[in-house]
Amino acid sequence: MMHKVKDVYAGKPDARFETTFLKENIILPPNFSIDEIIKGDKYYIVGNKGIGKTALLLYICNYMSSINENAICSTVLFKTDYNSDERTRISTLKDRILEELDVTTENCLNILNYTNVWKLTLYLKIVLDNQRSGYKIFENNINWNAFESLILRLSDSTDIGMKDRLSIIKKLPQIINIDNKNSRIYFGPDKLDFPQKEDTIELRFFNMALELADNLFGSLERLNTPYFLCIDELETSFGSIHFSRDLQMIHDWIDVVNDLNTKIQNHKYKKMKIILSVRNEIIRSIENHLCGDELNKKIMSYRVLLDWKIKNGANISNPLFLIWLKRISNLYKDQIDIDYLTIRQEWFPPVIGTEDTVDFILNRTWYKPRDIVRFIMLCVQLADNNASLFSEDLIISVLEKYSEDSRAEIMEEMSAFYKSDSIALLFATLENFKIHFTKEEYAKHCDEDYSNNELLANIDNVLSDLYRFGIIGCINIETGVQKWSYLGEINMMQGSKWNYYVHPGLWYCLGLQKTYYNGVNYYEIKGVPIICTVTRVTQYYAFVNFSFSGKIHNGVIHVSSFANEGEFIEDLRQHVTKNQEILAYVDYYDEQHMNWRLTCKPYFSKYH
Repeated sequence: MMHKVKDVYAGKPDARFETTFLKENIILPPNFSIDEIIKGDKYYIVGNKGIGKTALLLYICNYMSSINENAICSTVLFKTDYNSDERTRISTLKDRILEELDVTTENCLNILNYTNVWKLTLYLKIVLDNQRSGYKIFENNINWNAFESLILRLSDSTDIGMKDRLSIIKKLPQIINIDNKNSRIYFGPDKLDFPQKEDTIELRFFNMALELADNLFGSLERLNTPYFLCIDELETSFGSIHFSRDLQMIHDWIDVVNDLNTKIQNHKYKKMKIILSVRNEIIRSIENHLCGDELNKKIMSYRVLLDWKIKNGANISNPLFLIWLKRISNLYKDQIDIDYLTIRQEWFPPVIGTEDTVDFILNRTWYKPRDIVRFIMLCVQLADNNASLFSEDLIISVLEKYSEDSRAEIMEEMSAFYKSDSIALLFATLENFKIHFTKEEYAKHCDEDYSNNELLANIDNVLSDLYRFGIIGCINIETGVQKWSYLGEINMMQGSKWNYYVHPGLWYCLGLQKTYYNGVNYYEIKGVPIICTVTRVTQYYAFVNFSFSGKIHNGVIHVSSFANEGEFIEDLRQHVTKNQEILAYVDYYDEQHMNWRLTCKPYFSKYH
């Protein structure tokens, strides 16, 4: 049976909507060990957007179920990160305990500290999961009843977002007394004495009630059923009017997860953990805009930092490209002799241009699974119905849309630091500019086209941010060695040997690919003195070749270029001979005749 490109299941860029997600279909980051989460002390999953944090949360759930059919793995998603259609799809997923948490403006506008709100949220999730599982997480005894009753009463609120008071619908529970001598918890005869209306409780009393919940949580009897509670990342953007509030929310999530996991460890509640995924850029943004409270130290002690880069990871040994090969291998489930090398050879051309095909694809990613999945999806969408391989033409055809999607992805990541108009401006400074350039060239360009713009006042800061977000890298102009922040090179390279280099995945959306002729960017060769060798001479033209960027190029020089001011040359053959060397400059690229038009004079024509 001949398989087609259209038969390949590409997957989805966001693992939250991956309804066909299976344990055996996931490729894990090379630095990740599941035991760090399951058996170790790690509970923060940290990485850039699109690097696979959500997929890993789902993998943990599937993995736990595979090693213990009684394991309970529950997930908290944020309602505001989904549109109505997406929420409908999520709610229909089977075999997953999913809870939607609403953090819309109406619900959480004026709270200054969300610590106890999130703590109550997690306690409520634990209560509901224990109920739904038939009390397999904690034993349903008198201590549990006291804890459950308090959490349910506190959670039955209409205005949890009020700044000064928390509204309670039902009557408050009876006092819960703790008999330290007998380690028993029991209800007392009196109700809590609050000096206000029965249906409201001031925030300070709410905080006191959560302290009581903490004490009750420590008295529960943990059962043997493995229980993992996973919290997906909460999004925010600098342009949002609630940006500071959102950062505070995430800051307090990190604190609460740390606090409850510490309690779980201290109470020796085995096989239980609360896991939180969080973006690198959000952590940095919290440190920049809020008092960090040594937040990064907490995270670093208990984090799993996802990283897809490996040494000598070219071709099929690269785990990112294995994602693509794995998708194709699903078509060969009945063939036991199929292997990744065979798939690589049968489904992909050996090279694209002068690059190995795998390198060509990976060099246009930011080493994130989402990049690869988007690449596969576009190829499958654009492939002819009869296409049986990912041809060079097919891969090239997706680059423009892939580039646009990549820019949108980076802009969303940058939104934790910049407003949307500032992000658009930073990208605009690179449009139709140069693929690699010096600091001085970029500063001059910004001064000429965007003078007196406050955002561009400090070029060093701008370049630093462009580098940090993977928009530009650094390239050694002598050796061609490249340095990228997402590959672990945190500090930019500087010095006369290093230029800045625009990421190849962005060339199309920035208009750089359109000025890329015969393997050379027009703006790279423009103004560069070139030694040309004459190969043929006619009455009006000298045909030459020259070496640039490691390749031999053909060019043409018109007779007028050799004439001095006021001079007329009737026949160029009287002035230029074959094999003569001439110093010239590129004028423009003639797409019709597929050669470079050059001039012996250091100026540029009306065409550019």
